[in-house]
Amino acid sequence: MNSPLLEVRNLATWYPIRSGVFARTVGHVKAVNDVSLSIGEGETVGLVGESGCGKTTLGRTIIGLERATSGEVVFHGENLSDSRTRETRRQIQMVFQDPSSSLNPRMTISDIVTEGMAAHGMLEGEKDKAALQLLRDVGLDETALHRYPFEFSGGQRQRISVARALSLKPSLIICDEAVSALDVSVQAQVINLLLDLKDKYRLSYLFISHDLSVVRFISDRIAVMYLGKIVEVGDAAKIMANPQHPYTQALISAVPVPGVEKKQRQILKGELPSPAKPPTGCPFHTRCPRVMEICKQQFPATREIAGRNVACHLFDL
Repeated sequence: MNSPLLEVRNLATWYPIRSGVFARTVGHVKAVNDVSLSIGEGETVGLVGESGCGKTTLGRTIIGLERATSGEVVFHGENLSDSRTRETRRQIQMVFQDPSSSLNPRMTISDIVTEGMAAHGMLEGEKDKAALQLLRDVGLDETALHRYPFEFSGGQRQRISVARALSLKPSLIICDEAVSALDVSVQAQVINLLLDLKDKYRLSYLFISHDLSVVRFISDRIAVMYLGKIVEVGDAAKIMANPQHPYTQALISAVPVPGVEKKQRQILKGELPSPAKPPTGCPFHTRCPRVMEICKQQFPATREIAGRNVACHLFDL
């Protein structure tokens, strides 16, 4: 990979827990806890993990919707931790999970997809002409211009959300569970659209999802997140074929394989611990089938194993 478009360095996003009459801080919810990750130009990185592991918080911190507690977000060599230029805000866009709530119901589609362009002084010529080009890019036509979001299906609304993100000519788009609310057939259509747009406009994606079967199709690399930490990251094909971390192995064992009726599945015991009271040591040790005493005492160092980075004490042996 060439020099990264985006680098996340030791990023933490904690939320204070307050109690008592004076609302004193008595602890923190450690949603993202010391995460490092990079995305190259023209690369798609899939971020996977169970609900509550911190995936969405990481995406929102990268784009600036959440404030980082510590660490750095570096984009095109610019440290975004303290402030962001107007140009940087333009170059990182987001597609949210629910287009019904992210699209203004009182605005026409033409207004929605060109609103950002107008705000950034990028709207030249007729608004409808610019909007029509964006809509054609996502597979819609001129009949959509003066209609409202409620008049479209869920898949069409998500296409409109993608068009809005494209309008500012970004380098990086963060897709936060962008297809999880859609039917399987519609999911495939939207994913194929994202892949076509990636090639056409040399886009990079951070594709956040809990569904590995979707992530493996769109991603160049996969990062696996558990309770605020990245436990494995590497080439998507290698991780899917030969996962190294026990948590990754459990996730992949649940992915259906075409043509295979029965598959050995690893069932994780217990629930995901609370990020307000994460376990000491490796956060996965409370559910890991191969737990050792050292796992309960210290978080493992990240090592390069079989062509990917893995944080697991099994490889200290």
